[in-house]
Amino acid sequence: MTALTTESVANQLAEIVSKAVGKSPADINRDVSLRDQGVDSLMLAELIFEVEDTFGIEVANEKELLATLETVNAITAYIVAQKAKA
Repeated sequence: MTALTTESVANQLAEIVSKAVGKSPADINRDVSLRDQGVDSLMLAELIFEVEDTFGIEVANEKELLATLETVNAITAYIVAQKAKA
């Protein structure tokens, strides 16, 4: 397994989001809210499941996560922090 870096997490997350919205990972702006990039509430729920599976973390409070972490960069920081606790 490759080392988990902020950049590698952000790249994987951008790829996950890109598949959901039908864009290239390069077209995902990491500082713009996912909603503004075409991710709807159903997609957000599916993204959480994929994030949990991909990164081996459990999102304890999905509603709070969705309300506070709106960008790829914010979600990346959350994932990195969760992995650091493990």
